[in-house]
Amino acid sequence: MDDEAIPEEAIPNIRVLIWDLETAKDNCASDTPVACPPMFRLQQHLGRVQDVDFSCDDQYLCTLGGQDDNALVIWEVETGTAICGSPAAQDSKYRSLFSIMME
Repeated sequence: MDDEAIPEEAIPNIRVLIWDLETAKDNCASDTPVACPPMFRLQQHLGRVQDVDFSCDDQYLCTLGGQDDNALVIWEVETGTAICGSPAAQDSKYRSLFSIMME
């Protein structure tokens, strides 16, 4: 079933937002701060997002859905594109991939 067949109100509004930190900091330090829109609104999860983690080089973002979603998605930060995703293990402790790899 494609997204066009699903009514908009039936699609969960689960998003991960990414802002450019330097732009946000400059904006906050400005005499006239303005609303700073996010660079990307990442939408892939069907339920709650339990954990997020950046790779050591900040090129990738890992998002882990909660029990209602159970999806692990890797995003390319520069483009906001999901580059891969997979169901996470049922017995996962709800921690992201990069955190686990660093242990």
